[in-house]
Amino acid sequence: WFAPQSPVPMAVFRILFGFLVLQCFLVHIGTNLYTFYGANGIYPATAINQCYWLGRPHFDLLSALPQSDTCLLAFFSIFILSVMCLTAGLFTRVSSIFVFFGLLAFHNHFPYNNNGGDSFMRLAAFSLMFSACGQAMSVDRILSGKWRTQLQPSNPWAQRMLQVQLTIVYCATFWAKISGHQWLDGTAIY
Repeated sequence: WFAPQSPVPMAVFRILFGFLVLQCFLVHIGTNLYTFYGANGIYPATAINQCYWLGRPHFDLLSALPQSDTCLLAFFSIFILSVMCLTAGLFTRVSSIFVFFGLLAFHNHFPYNNNGGDSFMRLAAFSLMFSACGQAMSVDRILSGKWRTQLQPSNPWAQRMLQVQLTIVYCATFWAKISGHQWLDGTAIY
């Protein structure tokens, strides 16, 4: 479990994760950015705070910014740039932190647009912050001049935590489906 492992699996995960986040945010969120998150969006942030969060404190960087579409577009652009840097492995640690807090901000600002996949995306981004995902297949490795040297094994605990989390997701999904009548009689697929 904790013996040093090659950083290549986490590097591959980092790249695929980056493409997934780009696809989600450019195709699904980006086309409706102002509808979901804009100053004149379909559900104001103050109403979300009262109805969803019940007035309790929560992490929402978008509410801390001035409520204008210009600030929203700037935040969205910085987030997309961070995701692209994470995917390429440029400033990997810093960009993974920006991606995690960006995901957290978008998901907390308009939680009605989230599902279980978004929750796993946040968990994966959190794990990437602590992994050695930038030690292989990255621009950081090229810039450090280590691209010609052999890869050094790293501590795989972030990778193991992702594996455990994914196992929990699949077990919970299996249990929810096997105990419900809609999956057993076929109406859920219909």
